[in-house]
Amino acid sequence: MTKKTLLFLVIVFLSLYHLLGQTSKEKLLNSSYQEHYVEFETTNRIEIQDIANKFSIDNLVYLPEKKCYKITVWLHQRDFANFTALEIPFEILYAEQNDAKVSMANSIDELMDGWTRYPTYLTYEALMSYFQNTYPALCKIDTILPATPKGRKILSAHISTTLDGSVPKPKFFYSSTMHGDEAGGYYMMLRLIHYILSNQEDSKVNAILNSVDLWITPLENPDGVYYSGDNTLGTSPVSSRANANGYDLNRNYPKAFTPIGSSYQPEVTAMMNFMNLHQFTMSANLHDGSELFNYVWDLYTTKEMKHPDSDWWENIGRAFADSCHFFAPNYFTDRDNGITSGGNWYVIINSRQDYANYHARCREVTLEVSRRKVPNNNELNTYWNNIKTSLLNYILAIHPGISGIVTDSLTGKPLQARIFINNHDQAHQRSDIYSQLPHGDYYRPLLPKTYSVTYSAKGYYSKTDTVTVFPYKSTIRDVKLLRNEIYNSDNEIIIYPNPVNNQLKIIVSDTWKNATVTLFSITGKQIEQFIICETESYIDVTAYPNALYFIHFSKQGQEKVFKIVVQK
Repeated sequence: MTKKTLLFLVIVFLSLYHLLGQTSKEKLLNSSYQEHYVEFETTNRIEIQDIANKFSIDNLVYLPEKKCYKITVWLHQRDFANFTALEIPFEILYAEQNDAKVSMANSIDELMDGWTRYPTYLTYEALMSYFQNTYPALCKIDTILPATPKGRKILSAHISTTLDGSVPKPKFFYSSTMHGDEAGGYYMMLRLIHYILSNQEDSKVNAILNSVDLWITPLENPDGVYYSGDNTLGTSPVSSRANANGYDLNRNYPKAFTPIGSSYQPEVTAMMNFMNLHQFTMSANLHDGSELFNYVWDLYTTKEMKHPDSDWWENIGRAFADSCHFFAPNYFTDRDNGITSGGNWYVIINSRQDYANYHARCREVTLEVSRRKVPNNNELNTYWNNIKTSLLNYILAIHPGISGIVTDSLTGKPLQARIFINNHDQAHQRSDIYSQLPHGDYYRPLLPKTYSVTYSAKGYYSKTDTVTVFPYKSTIRDVKLLRNEIYNSDNEIIIYPNPVNNQLKIIVSDTWKNATVTLFSITGKQIEQFIICETESYIDVTAYPNALYFIHFSKQGQEKVFKIVVQK
């Protein structure tokens, strides 16, 4: 052995000795990685909440044998110093402790040959194009974000028999992998798109295609997934939880119960715009690291603020978990046998789930679909087979409840109206919904029960109905609202006297000669209709009961409405 070799070995030994002798604090502060997961134990729930307010908690598990909580926290480089300053004893979780055994598909054929691989980024883009090109009548690929900070795309597959939106249908949205080192959901969403498009004879698939407008976004954070390059993915640090700018996207959405700000990560801004554009009735975002159905609120425990639809969440969540248990009894059993309210698990701020429910008025849940963040290749088909039926059933859970179309009782034009369930909805939680234009359609998932429902729109009389919801189907309730505004411009139309007891005189300018005049009751029933040929005319109201009436003038697309009172 030469002196040079001996000196090299001594240096290596001393370096390793120094490294092994470092504390977890020193290792974290000296780390060259962009991010780390750390783990510690505590019995103090207040300490847990303090951590959640400052950093991203990844998981929390209660250890009954120790009577304490085990907390996993994700830290970006910018967090290392602040976290160590808390002087909490912790351990660093290194990649080799949970490294996944993955292989990549470099083509669509390789990916579909048994579905036992993950796609490279280019294969992913090619696959999304393949779906659209192979099934053009059923699938259209939308671009949510044309270029992430690293120049990749966020894509969504729109799936329906009516891609043009000509038929009103409830809208459902699946999305996955806003944390780039959680790839199980990414794989499952690609499988789901393929299964739905290639199994149209399946009864559930057929029902989805014909009765739901479905969007599926398999990959919300492509820069995080392909952090090490387009041809590989894995657990952190191969893939990154954060986006390219180093932010946890699930802590970057507008906080519930507060106004929307002006500065968010590009992936978040694009997703917010997409959700607001489509006004989804229901949605779910997929994560990995646990196995459970997580519903609102993330910001509060159920003791602090229980959502009005908590019973509904628990009902459909139990159905989701039980379906998983049917295929694999030990799958989807975390927390309360597969179900939890977010805040009851651990409280977080600025989550996508809370944004969707509060700001977008969309009933969204978080699905944790595999304990291993990146399932091994030989596990992928097992996970898919265990959850496939639940994913399909959950889309169809959009139907049971109340649905219909809200229109103007005089013109038949669709309205954007508020639908409020009395003695149920909470305005401050924004659990009420609105009908959507251009069709005026609305969809309100509810448990079987009889409800009092109030429909209202600006400029219209509100209407309250009693509606009974039955299991497994939607109760259709179309509603016509009556205007309560009077429109009179430049005295082009004059109606008097008002109130009237016998003859109602109508004077119109030349502009409104030959207009169609229709008299309606307050319930929207047509009383009489005629064309006004002269500048002056009369309506005899002596036979009409004392009540409020509406006179509607229509000519070449222009409309005016007046209200009169018959009083004798």
